[in-house]
Amino acid sequence: QAKMAKETPHVAQRLVTKEGTLLARGRGMFSTWKKRYFTLSDVDLHYSSSWTKPPSGKIPLTEIWACPVPNTIDGNDCCFILKQKFENLSAKIVLRDMVVSCANQVECEQWTDAINAAVDKAQKRAPNVLL
Repeated sequence: QAKMAKETPHVAQRLVTKEGTLLARGRGMFSTWKKRYFTLSDVDLHYSSSWTKPPSGKIPLTEIWACPVPNTIDGNDCCFILKQKFENLSAKIVLRDMVVSCANQVECEQWTDAINAAVDKAQKRAPNVLL
């Protein structure tokens, strides 16, 4: 259920459609799983170490999509991959994938569906942006 972002610190004036704590792993050779608080809004996906902390990353919806993973990754059964053209807070553009692990398959499907639905809406608002 959507709510205004004023309830979630650091995500001002956006319509939040989904939020919660998930495990995320970057793409590096020595990357580890870290708890991250994700906030999906109508314009981007933010993540931080907790809901009270400022975002450590933000991904515009015009630069992301979620892909389910049918296999187990590092012992985690319920994962999806965020394919992204990532803009960090220093405005540097980096191409990368982020593996995200959910508590169960239902939660995983809810997140991938919510992200991809938000991306579809964002693409309709900005049709000239290609993924």
